[in-house]
Amino acid sequence: MLNRPDAVDWLAHKKDPSAHHRADFQTTGGSGKTKTVQADVDQPDLLGTALVRLIHAHSDWAPNGLQLLTVKIDTGESSTYSVTFQIRTDPTDASPVTVATVATAASLEAETSVLTNDIVAVGSYVYATLPATDVNKLGLEVNFDII
Repeated sequence: MLNRPDAVDWLAHKKDPSAHHRADFQTTGGSGKTKTVQADVDQPDLLGTALVRLIHAHSDWAPNGLQLLTVKIDTGESSTYSVTFQIRTDPTDASPVTVATVATAASLEAETSVLTNDIVAVGSYVYATLPATDVNKLGLEVNFDII
């Protein structure tokens, strides 16, 4: 088997499917390169309007914060669906800062690198706000650099 640090450890996954595995937080190059966080949401419309926490910029691994590069959604089916990505100072932040709203338009996926307020301070969070629109699955992706 190839030594691929970005691959899912299938034995560990079978033992605990909800565990955090290496593929959930992967490096697309060496140290200091772009990082990716991905999340899958099954039947997001059943959640109603919901928040999904994607990143907590913890001082242990992001001592100067993060710079968001791109955000992407993938519905796996032709749809019109939008997700708003936000920066929150804490999980109950009543005044989050919008980074971008990404929307499909009768398509499977949409991505943007046109971000506003793209710096995530140490201790802050990146959330995705989901609508109650009917889709069967949703993929979320955030690409970022550690500053």
